[in-house]
Parts: sequence; structure tokens; C-alpha cells
Amino acid sequence: MKKTLSIALSILLIATLAFAMIGCGNGDNGGDTHRLVGSWDWTVAGITTEGYWVFNADGTAVMGAGTEVELNYSAWTTNNGVLYLTLAGTPLSVPTWYYEFVNNNTLRLTSTTIDGFEFEYTRN
Repeated sequence: MKKTLSIALSILLIATLAFAMIGCGNGDNGGDTHRLVGSWDWTVAGITTEGYWVFNADGTAVMGAGTEVELNYSAWTTNNGVLYLTLAGTPLSVPTWYYEFVNNNTLRLTSTTIDGFEFEYTRN
């Protein structure tokens, strides 16, 4: 299970970095952006893993995978159900994830470019 988790988180990290280097987008912080603010733990089959997201009210974010991998974002915005991220140190804002709320405490993120690449997070 740990090896599968590490592989999935590595793919997530690589995909995020790749899109930060090649894409560009603009969000409007509209809609239900305020619902994203907070800490979210990656949950698989009801079990909390080492993966997490933190969306700060100041527009910054952190994605982590245990204690070894952490990505800092200087900005995040949303537009029409799409989450745009700006990796710290880069000028690009890229449409990285479709997001939806399954309920008040569950967030589903689906890759905008990789079919079937979907994760659920529970509000911390």
C-alpha cells in the first residue's frame, strides 16, 4: 500500500510540476472558492493517507505527500469548477484540477489532463 501511495503521489507531483511549466490560465476566485479554504487530507477507501492540501485564505496553498514531498503554491484561484495553481517561483497559473464537493467535508479533485486521475480529500 505504501509503495502504491508513493507512486501515486509521485505521479501527482510530476504532473503538477509539468503543468506549471507549460500551461497558463486565469481564475477569478469566484463561485465557491471559500469552501476550499482549509486543510484537506487524502482519503482512500475511508482511510486517511499521508497526502494533503492546504488552501489558505490569502490565496496561497501547499500540497504535501508525507514528510518528504511538499509543493508550495504562491497562488490558487478557481473558475467554473477548475482549480488553477501557481507554483511558487513561477509566473504561470495553470488549470490543474477539476474540483467538486461530494458533501460539506469531502472534496474530489480530478486531473484536467490525465483520464481517471482522481483523488478524494476529507476536511481536516
